[in-house]
Amino acid sequence: MWIFTAHVVTLLSIFMLSGPSHHDLLPQWFGGKILKISPDGKLLHVFEIAAGDGTTNVAFSEGEKELYVTVVKDPKDPQAKGSIVKIANVK
Repeated sequence: MWIFTAHVVTLLSIFMLSGPSHHDLLPQWFGGKILKISPDGKLLHVFEIAAGDGTTNVAFSEGEKELYVTVVKDPKDPQAKGSIVKIANVK
């Protein structure tokens, strides 16, 4: 079961995904990263997203083998078009 949780931090929406492994994946709106956090709050991995600095959402493929991340090139651009990137998950 996946649990989607929305958090508001400094007026920006950040969506966190918790998967079957119970690790949280937290997109950073500025910086182009996805943070993988253990249930006890430890940083396990940082996924660098080269496609842009504005990561917004993340989802797993079946079996958590890949991550799908929505991202915009420049989060300061109000007309920015988004894209979806697929990256390998780190277990």
